[in-house]
Amino acid sequence: MATRVTKRKSSRRRGSRRVLNANKAAANGDDDNLEFSAAVNPEDTNNRDHKSSIPDVPAPKQTQDKLVERINALPLTEFIEHYIPQRARDFTISLPCAASNAETGGMDAETYSLDIQSSSSISKPDLEACFSLIRLTSSDAYKRSSMGWSPAKKKREMKLLDMRYLLLVRGDANGQCASAGSSLDANKPGQSEDGNNNKREIGGFLSFMVTYEDDIEVLYCYEIHLAPALQNRGLGKLMLGFFEDTGCSIGLKKGMLTVYKANEAAIRFYQRLGYEEDEYSPRPMKLRNGNVRDFDYMILSKELKETRDV
Repeated sequence: MATRVTKRKSSRRRGSRRVLNANKAAANGDDDNLEFSAAVNPEDTNNRDHKSSIPDVPAPKQTQDKLVERINALPLTEFIEHYIPQRARDFTISLPCAASNAETGGMDAETYSLDIQSSSSISKPDLEACFSLIRLTSSDAYKRSSMGWSPAKKKREMKLLDMRYLLLVRGDANGQCASAGSSLDANKPGQSEDGNNNKREIGGFLSFMVTYEDDIEVLYCYEIHLAPALQNRGLGKLMLGFFEDTGCSIGLKKGMLTVYKANEAAIRFYQRLGYEEDEYSPRPMKLRNGNVRDFDYMILSKELKETRDV
């Protein structure tokens, strides 16, 4: 998918287009394979900036800027305390290991929890692990799109000033998975290592931003990716739920994301969660020569009504 690459002077972003991509559709319709990438165009970073096709629009009035700017100016700790739902902060899940432990003869479990970071606080190894997941799960889709695949642009996008991250981190297993081999194989995308050579595994992540879309204050999901071993297990749906709850806590009325039209499985998944094609999603355009120009992505949105019980 393509990626949105524009110079940012403030938190205001006009006509942004992020794209999400699903490698496969979960058999049960769960989002285990979807990956969204931010983009003026669709998913990941591209060779072209789609904004050139979007007409200039007057900047929002000063009174409209307050919420977005105020939220994005908060230190990460305050943002988490006031707007990340408690159920996300306390989240842990135990999942069966990819293979049973021969010594115990049973199926052992791995535990995952959420770590909330911003583009300025996330460690370089974790950011690289997230990029590796994008490359693993979505680079082929980008290459097939009209936008192309540009690792450099994608990495710049991931460091945008107001970007925040929900990281799905594998905790210390009970020792059984480690002996049998974890779901995330060593030296594969999703592993990061800190300065003390302590390895931790990023099983997936969702990146998002409080921003403007056509002058409307929204929460935009830039990316959502899961390691193949963690797909089709309900984690994508859970992470999108945390994303929506965060938007409700902030007071935003709409959550948005972008998806390739060819990714029918992902579109069905989002529709089941209540997402519909947004009124600002680009429509086919008839050119002067009579040809019709269509876009290979669409923008989906969902009204955020109320925060779930925590």
